[in-house]
Amino acid sequence: MLPAPVAGRVPFPVAGMEPLMVTGVEPLTVTGVVDIGKEGREEKPPGWVDATSISENFVLATELEQCCHKRRVPTLVIKLDFTKALDSVNWLSLLKILEARGFLEKWSRWMELLLKTSLSAVLVNGVPGPWIDCKRGLRHGDSLSPYLFLLVADVLQMLIKKEAGIHHPMADGPCPVLQYADDTIILVRAELGDVRKLKDALDMFSNATGLTINFHKSTVTLMNLPQAFAPLIAKVDKYLASWQAVLLSTAGRVVLINSVLAGIPTYAMGAMLLPPGVVTAIDARRRAFLWTGSDSVSGAQCLVAWDNVCRAKVDGGLRIKQLDTQNAFLLMKLLHRLHHPADSAWAHWIGAHVHLPDHGGDMAGAHWTALRDLLPAYQCITIVSVGDSRDTSFWDDTWLLDGPPGDKMPALHSHFTARATSVCDVLEAGLRNLLQRRLTAQATEELEHLEVLLQDIDLIESPDQRSRFFEDDSHRLCKGP
Repeated sequence: MLPAPVAGRVPFPVAGMEPLMVTGVEPLTVTGVVDIGKEGREEKPPGWVDATSISENFVLATELEQCCHKRRVPTLVIKLDFTKALDSVNWLSLLKILEARGFLEKWSRWMELLLKTSLSAVLVNGVPGPWIDCKRGLRHGDSLSPYLFLLVADVLQMLIKKEAGIHHPMADGPCPVLQYADDTIILVRAELGDVRKLKDALDMFSNATGLTINFHKSTVTLMNLPQAFAPLIAKVDKYLASWQAVLLSTAGRVVLINSVLAGIPTYAMGAMLLPPGVVTAIDARRRAFLWTGSDSVSGAQCLVAWDNVCRAKVDGGLRIKQLDTQNAFLLMKLLHRLHHPADSAWAHWIGAHVHLPDHGGDMAGAHWTALRDLLPAYQCITIVSVGDSRDTSFWDDTWLLDGPPGDKMPALHSHFTARATSVCDVLEAGLRNLLQRRLTAQATEELEHLEVLLQDIDLIESPDQRSRFFEDDSHRLCKGP
């Protein structure tokens, strides 16, 4: 927290200061402030997550892995395991990192005092033994420890970024390093020289920070395998086994299904499209719990078809959430992130390889295909305020009329020769140059009306602003009544 100004003193300078924040840990009562400086600042440290979902690290890794697989690019996907991560941090290294990051000297002294005054004891039959002075490591359970650990772990990204011999699997530049807490995934080009350079960088990092990498537990990982969803189904079974379903009414079971069972796969559904077999397996368990309270049910015991059960109550259903529909809407958040990338590494990676108006480009893989299939539904619930109009579809986005021009002017749209193009492309090439020579009477009438509307369009040098019908000015969903 910033100290209050005192009369006669110069107020604490906050220009150029930024609070450090990371998702997934408890908030701090005292916040460190770093003077990064406006000049020379390249970007925020990649190990810190700012206003992004933690699932985006997994999504980015999945996209990269599937692209490499489809293009047959030799790639190693390495998941690192740190040996006793919090217990092995070198204090001297941590203090040097704080100094290099620009932390105030007073703050660094506080951290040093907290570390050097830590003591440990071994419980023997419930009785603590003699106190042991700690020489390294961070305190477990302290809300400050994850912040300090991430500062140390972020050094690995800096080392790999500066090592020219470690290449990205598909592009020129450093290989991607995805970190969350003490989990680290590295995708590197599968060449002997790159792997040796990576091993040297990992050894240098371990010697400098004390974070030793356990190469025996570190794995080469393949992602998006069907067996990866087995723990998800097992978690549903675990909850069902602990409930006394026989003692619950049907209304009580509906509450548990919507409040508990529907929330279990939410995190996974926000990152990927669940395979149909997984959705079927979870629905089978939900259906059996609803009608019999057991782990199985026959068709004769189901009083109403499952599709009717999932309808709204005003339509005669029980309003049980449909997993495939919930999955689709959660994935649309990723599409929305593409148009509001902020500091999302995944959004910037996708934006550099695809054409946003129609999601065409050189991306490949089942995950991207699932997202691309959701584009028409996403375009139906968003409106666009055009800037440079490069990211707006001329026919499929709502940007000119009270709906997509392709729906409002179907006859003219059917005479359009280009498959998919942005508003900018159409205006630069000329609308009439992209139409067939002979137009029907209806198409000619629609063309004249559209040209009148286009005369009022003035493009500006700024990105298009896309918003949903039910969001606030900060692009967050509005709460219902």
